[in-house]
Amino acid sequence: MSILRSLRRKLKDSRNRWEDLCKKCGICCYAKDGGLLRTVIYMNKPCEYFDKRTKLCKVYEERFRVCQFCGKVRIYHALFSRCLPDTCGYVEHYRRWRLVRGAEIKR
Repeated sequence: MSILRSLRRKLKDSRNRWEDLCKKCGICCYAKDGGLLRTVIYMNKPCEYFDKRTKLCKVYEERFRVCQFCGKVRIYHALFSRCLPDTCGYVEHYRRWRLVRGAEIKR
């Protein structure tokens, strides 16, 4: 039983470290239009569950079930995806080189 408890604790710690990379800027909660060479983020079109004042999701724990547009940010996105800007905490941490240009932000 202690092995299972230890594995659960390590998994929770890993999730917490991943979540800690997020700067809570909310940019990933806005509408995006992506092409082959670039992605544009429309800052005038936030997700309906995004609180502009706190820059947090109102349904964070259930976001993947409630919102059809919400997707989990994974290490692949941090390394290669154009849907996150260069200022994203995940991108800053994992994308040490700039082979992939970050998303363009439209205000």
